[in-house]
Amino acid sequence: MGPNPIDNVFAGAHPHVASWPSALWHPGIGSPRSSQALCVSVWGTIAEHRRRTAIVNEIFAVAGLELGDVSTPRIRCEAGADGGLAYLLNETGGNATPTCVDATVGWPGGATAHAATGVGATRSARRRASERRFSP
Repeated sequence: MGPNPIDNVFAGAHPHVASWPSALWHPGIGSPRSSQALCVSVWGTIAEHRRRTAIVNEIFAVAGLELGDVSTPRIRCEAGADGGLAYLLNETGGNATPTCVDATVGWPGGATAHAATGVGATRSARRRASERRFSP
């Protein structure tokens, strides 16, 4: 793959991804426009932070999400790499290219999924990709 993929990820996230197999890294991880590097840098750093519960609650509050008590959040980057989310992403039956959710935040009362689709991509390109992925 060339340079170490972790080189384009914020240092605070390194412990979160240190043991990832090379197959989890996107080919464009070294690009300044890498959506994977963005999500791993943000969510991986929060996952490793000692105050992650307070940080996650603040992010959700600022976003206007009323999710109740988000306690002991578990953050996973590249969630679904094992194929475990295929049914949620309409990627079953062999008719879709498997993808992962950039990050999930789960807690005893719920979960959220986060994606930085197409950092630098046009809105219409993202819309077309979304329509292909979620059409029945």
